[in-house]
Amino acid sequence: MARTFVTDFVSIDPSPEWAVKLRAYKDDVRQLVGDQAYLDDPPHISAYLARFAEGIEIDETIAEVAANFSPIAIELDGWHVLEADPWTGERTLTIHVSESSCQQLHDLQSQIIAAISDQRDREATQQHYNNVLANFSPLQRESIEKIGFPFCGDAWEPQFVIASIRKPDWKRVADSLLHQPPTGQAVCSSVTHYRIIDGETYPLQRYDLR
Repeated sequence: MARTFVTDFVSIDPSPEWAVKLRAYKDDVRQLVGDQAYLDDPPHISAYLARFAEGIEIDETIAEVAANFSPIAIELDGWHVLEADPWTGERTLTIHVSESSCQQLHDLQSQIIAAISDQRDREATQQHYNNVLANFSPLQRESIEKIGFPFCGDAWEPQFVIASIRKPDWKRVADSLLHQPPTGQAVCSSVTHYRIIDGETYPLQRYDLR
């Protein structure tokens, strides 16, 4: 019998108050240029994504990690544009977290990866990335092979993704939004376990940071 796999990811989530502002940015983009990649995704920072054999239980482990952390205060560092998103090939608009406030996010991500990455199916996870593997850097490809996720450690730049915007639509978004960069403080207050099914993202369980 063929084995069945699921594609799961773990996010670090903005506080409900900050999530409202992030959704407003997404709404602004949609009103300007219509549907774009990632617009429907819930506001989050991606901490880990891999494929697991169906039935593998990781929720209890994620809960144990989340219980070790209090809500994390962060400083926003304005807009960042990823010129060629490895998944879409388009320009992806994100909000960066300042380097000075990233350490706790790095610690949380490291503990999530240490707790669940060994439970992934290595071959299925590698296949998940195969079609776009050439779009990642050598260091990112090495990370995919070792832990199942391209962004980790010092190479991981925590950020909130707004949308990946088609090139013909980019100027309209840039002219409207980029002159008002998001700054100030925010809080990350939870971790969520999601499952991706047919390209749609479904929350399975959320764990508050205490």
